[in-house]
Amino acid sequence: MEQMQAESSQSPRSVGVEWIVLALVAITAGIHVYLGVTEGRPPLTLAGVGYVVGAGLYASGRFRRRLVLLAIPYTAVQIPLWIVAGTPTFTWGVVDKVVQVALIAALVWHYRSR
Repeated sequence: MEQMQAESSQSPRSVGVEWIVLALVAITAGIHVYLGVTEGRPPLTLAGVGYVVGAGLYASGRFRRRLVLLAIPYTAVQIPLWIVAGTPTFTWGVVDKVVQVALIAALVWHYRSR
């Protein structure tokens, strides 16, 4: 019941940020799963699945604030890991890292606006 009340009290701006976050999550998840499957790289596939699971949990309405907070380091750690891995699939990697930086900014904005 409290969750429903909290949901209904969200401002349109906050809801807009949620949609931006979910869109960015979908993009980075798609890139990870696509590259993981087509290049036979299970860690990429797992990272993408992690985003999908996180988005599903967020959509369920449970632990939203914690999920937003956990998504920031989950996303941030992938940037240096890509560099350490030797920047494989450079073009897709750059696109994904731009999306991830935008995702981190949107997550911080979302966390602070709640």
